[in-house]
This record gives sequence, C-alpha cells and structure tokens, in this order.
Amino acid sequence: MIDLMVLIGGGIAVYYGLKFKSQLTFAINYLVSTTSIGYLLIAGFGVGAGLGLFCGLSSLTTSSVSREGKSFWVIATAPIGINTHIISRIFACQVLHFISALIIIALSMILYIFNPLVYVAVIFGMFLTLFTSGSLNMILGLINPYFDWKTPKEALNGGAGGMNVFVSILINYGLYGLIIFTTIKMFKWNYDVPYIVLADVIIILLTAIISYLIDRKLFKRLLKRL
Repeated sequence: MIDLMVLIGGGIAVYYGLKFKSQLTFAINYLVSTTSIGYLLIAGFGVGAGLGLFCGLSSLTTSSVSREGKSFWVIATAPIGINTHIISRIFACQVLHFISALIIIALSMILYIFNPLVYVAVIFGMFLTLFTSGSLNMILGLINPYFDWKTPKEALNGGAGGMNVFVSILINYGLYGLIIFTTIKMFKWNYDVPYIVLADVIIILLTAIISYLIDRKLFKRLLKRL
C-alpha cells in the first residue's frame, strides 16, 4: 500500500508540476547553478534515504524466515552460506520498492533532468535505508520463528496475533524518530547540511551493521535447532 501511495503521490506531483513547469525549471536552474555538485549529491542521498525509510514500512515482516513454513528445513540445508540466506531475504522483500523508486525517478524527469550522479545518490540512499529496515525486521522472525502456519497472514504475523508486526512498527519508527530528532537538533545548533547528513548516515550504518550481526548470530542458532 505504501508503494501505491508513493506512486500516486509522485503522479499527482508531476501532474501539478507540469502546470508550473517553466517557473519550476527556472527555480531549479538557479538552485543548481548556485549549488555545488557535492551539495546536490548530499541532497539526492537524503531524498533517497527518506524515501527508503518510508517505503520500508511496506515490508515489516516479509524478510522473516517463517514464510517458508514447514519446508524451511529444505532451504536451510541448501549448500549456501548464511550471508546468502540473509541478504537474499532482505533483497527479495525490498525489490518492489526499488521498482517504485525507478518509476518515480522516471516521472520526475518529465519536469527536470538532473546530473546522473544525483540519481545514483538517490538510489544509494534508498538502498542503505531499505537494507537497514529489512535487517531490523528479520530479527523478530529469527527470535520467534513460526513454521506451523496455515495462511500467509499467520506467517507474516509470526503466529503472535500481529505482535511481531506491532513490534516491527515500533522499532522502525524508533529509528526514524532518532534520525528526525538528530536532524532537527543539528539544524538548531547551526550545523552545515553535510554534517547533518553524515550524522544520520552514521546512525543508519551502525543500525545496519549491528542488526545484521544479530541476524547472523540468530540464524546460526536457528540452524542448530533443526
């Protein structure tokens, strides 16, 4: 649903943007001419990261190991490493968000075409936050996997009556709240934009690394239980 909201919102923005395209183009040209490429890349990264954080709410539990049900042991005994197991699950549940992002980027080009590096920065920012979101959400499924489900909804809820989904929402909003809080505080303290983005990136990277290490440890423990 969030992907649909992003697409609909992007379509509406382009529709109304076309009505003021000449003014919009003039304003963006002025902004680009007075802003260094470094700042534009930082802005693009920030936009992508924000979009990734928002879209990440669409896949709160789809990276869970519970989705294979009772056949999980077949996949778990495949001759592939733990990193392949974990990363493939995270990417599988985020691929639709990348498609949505590419559509939005293509639509935005109707109004204005930036330096290609800006779009690379947007995609990279989105990749980082989506990976972090997927890695965080996998932790709950690994702590309390639920393989004896009868409907896909039960699999996503982890057999906990929606508790896994609720906790995932709290975790994600907690991360987003920390990033927003840090950004607002640093703005009030008159930090330059690059330093603000760097602080947010550090928070996201640390969260991604820590959650991924936890995923690895929990996945190893789960395999030993089989």
